[in-house]
Amino acid sequence: NCSRSSLQYCTLTTAPPRFRWHLAPSRLAKMYPTVNPTCWNCKGNNGTFFHLWWKCPEITKFWIRIKVWIEEIIQDRLEWKPELFLLGIIKRDYSLRVRSLIIHILTVTRYFTGILLENPNVPPLYFVIQKIYQCAEMERLILKLKEKDDMEYYRIWDKWDLWIDRKEKLCIK
Repeated sequence: NCSRSSLQYCTLTTAPPRFRWHLAPSRLAKMYPTVNPTCWNCKGNNGTFFHLWWKCPEITKFWIRIKVWIEEIIQDRLEWKPELFLLGIIKRDYSLRVRSLIIHILTVTRYFTGILLENPNVPPLYFVIQKIYQCAEMERLILKLKEKDDMEYYRIWDKWDLWIDRKEKLCIK
C-alpha cells in the first residue's frame, strides 16, 4: 500500500540533476577522445554504466551495506541481483508492506549511488537514513491528507522504526 505520491516525492527529491550519471566515462570517452574512459571511483576498470552502478568495488561495498540493512529490517534474505537494487524489480513474494518498504529504501539508496558516481567518498550512512526518514514522514503526511488511519503508516514503516531503535540502542552501549 505504498502511496504513489510518496514514491513520486522520494523519486523527485532524490533525482540527482547536477550529476552526469547517465553518461559513463566509457561513453564520454567515445564522444570526447580526451576523456579518460576508466571508472571515476576505482580508476582501474573500464567505466561502463553497469560497472559504475553495480560492479565497481566502491559501489559494491555500499550496496552490500544496504542489502544487510534491508535483510535486518525485513528479517529475511534478499536476492543479490542488480535488477532488484538498480531497477526495484522484486521477484520474490514478499508481503505488500515489505515490498513497499524495500522500494522506498532502494529508491533513496539509488540517489546516493548517483552521488558516489562522481564523488569517490561514500556519503555518511547517516544521510541515507535521514533521507529514508524524510520519505517515511512524507508517506505519513500523504496518508493523513487522504484521511487514512495512522495504522496504515505503521503497517509499512514499523519494521523500519524497530530497526532504527535497535541500532540506536547498540550505539548507546
